Amino acid sequence: MSILNDRDLMEYGLREAVSRESHMNVKLKTICKSTRDQKLRNLCLSLLANSDSRLLMLQKEMKNLYVK
Repeated sequence: MSILNDRDLMEYGLREAVSRESHMNVKLKTICKSTRDQKLRNLCLSLLANSDSRLLMLQKEMKNLYVK
């Protein structure tokens, strides 16, 4: 049985977070393109901007910690 260390857990957590944020990003883009309601579109655009910033922060941290 392999022993998981803190680095392995951190790498897994970061990869999972990037995967989930990317998936949320795709969902928001799809909703934004398919809706005609302006309020919903504005909400999706603001959530998309937040999602993009979180994704950039995660990728920056992965680069700083040498996680591929």
